[in-house]
Parts: sequence; structure tokens; C-alpha cells
Amino acid sequence: MNGIDRIIKRIDDDAASESGAILDRARAEADERISALRKEAEADVRVIVERGRALADERVIRLAGVAELEARKMKLAARQEMIGRAFDMAYEKLLSMPEDRLAAFLISLAVKSAGNGGELIFSKDSREKIGKKIAEAANKILSEQKIAAVLTLSDETRELDGGFILKDGSVEINCTFGAIIRTTRESLAPEIAGILFG
Repeated sequence: MNGIDRIIKRIDDDAASESGAILDRARAEADERISALRKEAEADVRVIVERGRALADERVIRLAGVAELEARKMKLAARQEMIGRAFDMAYEKLLSMPEDRLAAFLISLAVKSAGNGGELIFSKDSREKIGKKIAEAANKILSEQKIAAVLTLSDETRELDGGFILKDGSVEINCTFGAIIRTTRESLAPEIAGILFG
């Protein structure tokens, strides 16, 4: 081997050694970079998974809240329906009262509503059956209680669902069963709810 061959060989050896070192350094840097990227990716995955869990938990809580609200609405609707049925039953009982109990109820109602007195307007059927009896009995009680009001039986009749209308001039007090149920519903609804659901 002559001098040039040795120089070439040495250059080749040095180049091979240097390229090996560069390659080793490149591999080491690549491994470090891959390791760093892997750690970064794992951290990103943890953040994404935690964010996903938090969003899922939040959604579950929100859906549970919506479901609870819907359940409350359904429960309230069921309660309202039951209260409505109770008032419907009361209305039906008023309409189907025996005549003697109906008369006693209407007399009491007429006395309570008498105010300054006035005309009692009934349905045609009620006027014929019990109208006169109600007016006379109510006036007797008012007189005994020393109340100056006088109730008269009106010649006028109306289509009523039970009960009567007390007319004093241009003022009318609706004492029909439908009106009684409507006006007492608001005040009695909480009490009935307590009885039904308490």
C-alpha cells in the first residue's frame, strides 16, 4: 500500500468513524426526541381524557338535572290531575245531593251571601222544586239573626249548573256550583294536596 492508498484508507476510516459517530448522535437525538414527543403525547392524551371525563361528568349531571326536572313536572302534573279529580268529584257530589241536603246547603249559602238582600235566580227546575223553600228559610234565619236583608224568589230563570245567582240591582253574586268549585279551588288546593300526598 502506498502513501496515497493509506491516506485514502485513513480518510475512509475517519469518514466511517465520523459518520458512525454522527449516526450514533442522530440516533440518540432521535431517541431523545421520540421519548420527549411520547411524553408530550401521553401528557396531551391525559389532558384530553381528563377533559373528556369532565365533559362527560358535566353532561351526566346536566342530563340528571333535566331528568329530575322532568320527573318533578310529571309529578306536579299528576298531583294537579288528582286535585282536579277531587274537585270534579266534589262537583258531582254537589249535583247529586239529595233534595233535603241540597236545600239545607242552599239555605246556608243564601244566608252567607245575602248582603243587602236581593233576588234569588235559579234554574227553571230548581226554582219550581225548591226555590220558594230556599228564599223563605233563608229569610227566616236572617230575621232570627236580626239581619235586615230580604231575599226574594226571582221570576227570572237561567241555565245554571246547580246553586243560584243572587241579584241586587246591577250586582250579581254567582253562587252556582261551578263558581263555588272554581273560587274554592285555589284556596283549598294546598290543603287537598296535603291530604292526598301528605
